Amino acid sequence: MRGEAGWTAPATVAAVEVNQHARFTVRLNLKTNVSGCRDADTFYVDYGRAGSELMYETAADALQKRLKVQVYVTGGCDLNGYSAISAIRLLP
Repeated sequence: MRGEAGWTAPATVAAVEVNQHARFTVRLNLKTNVSGCRDADTFYVDYGRAGSELMYETAADALQKRLKVQVYVTGGCDLNGYSAISAIRLLP
């Protein structure tokens, strides 16, 4: 499944979850997603992806401190309708 690539709207992090599928997921407080994937607010990063550790730490820090972030969706959608991301940035 393919969607569009680009930055999401600014949002707070609702959850960061590690799972057994060699990835972690980030859920944002969003109503729409630029990617067009079925799930509008859940994103994933594979552990083996370059920068995945930094993305996890950034998302966890934003969750704890209630900071707004944007994620860059790649256009990839998984079977659950989650969007693949390649970057997370904190907003002032």
